[in-house]
Amino acid sequence: MMKLVLLCFVAVLSYSYCSEYDPHVFKKAGPWFEGWYTRITDHANERSLAVINAMFLNKNTSTSGYLALMFHDNRGEAMEVWEAFPSELDVSLCDDREVTKNPDLKTPPCFRWNAKGSTECEGSMIQTGPRSDYNFTVSLKSKSASNRGATITFTATEPTMWDDSGLGPEGIADKIPLLGLYWFVYSLGSKTTYEFQSFTVDSRGARQYDRKLKGSGIAHQEKNWGDAFPKAWIWAESVNANNTVHFALAGGPKKIPFTPFEPVLWLVGYRSPKVGAWNFKPQNLLTTGFKPVIEPCKGVFNMTIESFTKRLAVNIVAKPTTFKNCLFGPTEEGFQPMCLESFVAHLRVEAFVKEAGSWKLVDKQELPYSALEFGGKYTCKPCVPENLLGN
Repeated sequence: MMKLVLLCFVAVLSYSYCSEYDPHVFKKAGPWFEGWYTRITDHANERSLAVINAMFLNKNTSTSGYLALMFHDNRGEAMEVWEAFPSELDVSLCDDREVTKNPDLKTPPCFRWNAKGSTECEGSMIQTGPRSDYNFTVSLKSKSASNRGATITFTATEPTMWDDSGLGPEGIADKIPLLGLYWFVYSLGSKTTYEFQSFTVDSRGARQYDRKLKGSGIAHQEKNWGDAFPKAWIWAESVNANNTVHFALAGGPKKIPFTPFEPVLWLVGYRSPKVGAWNFKPQNLLTTGFKPVIEPCKGVFNMTIESFTKRLAVNIVAKPTTFKNCLFGPTEEGFQPMCLESFVAHLRVEAFVKEAGSWKLVDKQELPYSALEFGGKYTCKPCVPENLLGN
């Protein structure tokens, strides 16, 4: 009897982490990309770290990679970013199995993403069930000064999944093959321990470290895949120090396949002990209204979301000087600079429910160290395209 109970417990535990976090089958022809993003918030030390690792397939069936390490503390206003473009990528499932089918909701994620073949970057992302192990180094070359670089190493466990079913913000809509772009949040808050190191490299190739930091925090983990990012978008994410309040938002104009229509669509999730889980998505457009105010030059994004029974008022503000200009993103031609991001935005959320025909405030949260991103045509000033990477 005890053995049966234990087997049932293990089965439930394994199923609870089943999701779409595994890599998708790489398309035979592009444009097509897939990328993972993890951001760690260390409230105690007032730090944020992030890693982006992505791959792109262009129309000529050549592939390229993108790797970004991001760090922010109280030393400066804008975040520091180290970016590289690995020429060789090795993406495989556990036991070195080839990716031959898309992720399902029957098995926990288990894969490896390796960057190699470049003197500018190295490292790997290893996902084994609910555990994420990252170890990436990027070293930037400079003609006028010593090369500079950084290493981010972390382990994330105990993910707070978007939904117990394993689905993300889009729900079952991410199974529709013609949408062109998909957003999946694997964890709204994973327990994380990390190490961050920054260094310069002298003419002899020796590293001189100026920072070696350790800490713990809460990791937001997500991924995107599809043809390319939209021509404009907003993205935001936040978590409180106790890992009990979570917020995530993404939206922008979306072309509807085989039609001339390009509505602005939003995906929003809010979690707190007082209201539970609130999700708002385009499938609810007949019953839910989204009213955004986008002011990128002021570092401001406001939105009111209202359904028949719920209202969510969102205010996100960051000093314009805290945005890093410009991070790369996937276009139909390849990676190019296209977005601005701050790790020190302040988020205020107010949640209301309708009672007796009036709105009643039931929850209010103030969350520092939030992330806010303006992308594409929503940036204050256009990001200047450089030599496209991935074409």
